Amino acid sequence: MEAGESVNEHRPNHAGDDDDLRSARAGDHAAFVRAVSPYRNELHRHCYRMTGSVDDADDIVQETLFRAWRSLGTYAGRSSFRAWLYRIATNRSIDTLGGKARQEIVVAWEGQEAGLEPMWLQPYPDNPAELNERREHIATAFVVAIQRLPPKQRAALLLKDVLGFSVPDIGVALDTTEQAVNSALQRARANIKVDTPLRPSTDAETSLRDQLIDAWQRADVEALTSLMATDVVLTMPPDPIRRDGPVAVIDFLRSVAPLGQLNKFRLVPTAANRQPSAVLFLPDETGRYVPNGVLNLDISGKQVHRMTAFRLPPAFFDRLDLPGHPNSSSASDQRTGGGTR
Repeated sequence: MEAGESVNEHRPNHAGDDDDLRSARAGDHAAFVRAVSPYRNELHRHCYRMTGSVDDADDIVQETLFRAWRSLGTYAGRSSFRAWLYRIATNRSIDTLGGKARQEIVVAWEGQEAGLEPMWLQPYPDNPAELNERREHIATAFVVAIQRLPPKQRAALLLKDVLGFSVPDIGVALDTTEQAVNSALQRARANIKVDTPLRPSTDAETSLRDQLIDAWQRADVEALTSLMATDVVLTMPPDPIRRDGPVAVIDFLRSVAPLGQLNKFRLVPTAANRQPSAVLFLPDETGRYVPNGVLNLDISGKQVHRMTAFRLPPAFFDRLDLPGHPNSSSASDQRTGGGTR
């Protein structure tokens, strides 16, 4: 579906949109870039929620903006410019989810009934300037849950319950009837509940993450165990790996640690999916520590209930807010959890 319009949404255009859009429709590409700039990040998060993949979100946002520029003449201003962009981005996301490549890996998704994340799931790097955003909209558990929904149900749920679009406008955006939208929402809500928006990570949660990092790097199993709930779960996408309970989790971590020693890992605090996280570093053949994965923590009360350890390619770590890399082997560099943020 191409870029018509009429999705009306509760947030107004940014100041300056009208002037920039008038110039853009006259052929001024720089004005178009200015007009879309305020919406890039939120569109990227929407496409990430739709697909579960930061890489897919990159591609979809790029295509969305290309199509918006090419189709700008069809935008007559009867809806907000932001809503019009969301319409394009949502439909491009649905196209991606229906593509052959995605369908092949959906079929190959092992263990989804055993509570494993989809193999295409990636953590979403937090922008420190935007950490006041509502966390539940992009928390790992929420993104995993909606990956189980068919694309149009997923889109309807996100547009209505996360972004606040009206049912008639969602029908226009998805080129379907209001009855079909309500039916999709009913089916989606039977499986997924969007609760009252949560706050960003608290200082207490960040402190608990730092305590876990400290205990891990001291190989203090007793302290590490005390920070985990008795039903803690560790998973490691894209691999179909799951460990339940502190003993099984720590045994697994030892099994993948260099020389079986927990203190051979280095952990640097970061944030992803609006949750406390850490980047895991392992030594390469020269002994230099290089990033290997992102550990995302689901914290409730005063304990960690889920640890999602994403195995990621080297280029991904350029996206993350890292205060420093633990490449020194000196004693002062052995712990990177404290005093770095």
